[in-house]
Amino acid sequence: MLWLVRFLEVICDPDTLRSRIRYHLSELQSGDYDTEGALKAFELSEDFFYDEKYMEDWGEQFTVFLLLLLTKSQYPFLYDYFTNERGTALKVRDRFKPIWYALMHYMKEQYPLEYLRMGEELRETVEEIIQKVEKMREEYA
Repeated sequence: MLWLVRFLEVICDPDTLRSRIRYHLSELQSGDYDTEGALKAFELSEDFFYDEKYMEDWGEQFTVFLLLLLTKSQYPFLYDYFTNERGTALKVRDRFKPIWYALMHYMKEQYPLEYLRMGEELRETVEEIIQKVEKMREEYA
C-alpha cells in the first residue's frame, strides 16, 4: 500500500500537474495533440488545485485550453464537454459562460437559438473571445 501512496504523491504533486498541463498546451499549440488526454490532465489537476492560489492558475490555463480547442475548430468535442454528464455536474457552462457562447457563435448552424440567449452583459466579452480565437488561428496556421 505504501508504494501506491508514494506513487500518488509523485504524480499528484501540483508542480508535476502544472508541468503536464503546460506540456498539453504546447502540444495543442503545435498541432500534435491528444484532446482527450489534455482534458483528462486538466480534470485530474482540478481535483488537486483546491487552494485559491492554485485554482487561479488552473483556471487561467484551462481557459487557454478551451480557447485552443476553439482555435482548432474542435467544436463537437468542446460541445460534448460542456453538455456531458461530468461537464454538467461541474457546471462548466456556468463557470465558462463567455466561452460557451463563443462556441455557440461558431455552431450557429446547429444551434441557432442558443447564441441568441446570451445576455447583453456578455456580448462584449464573447466578441473579444471570438477576436482572440481568430487571432490565434492566424498565429497557429
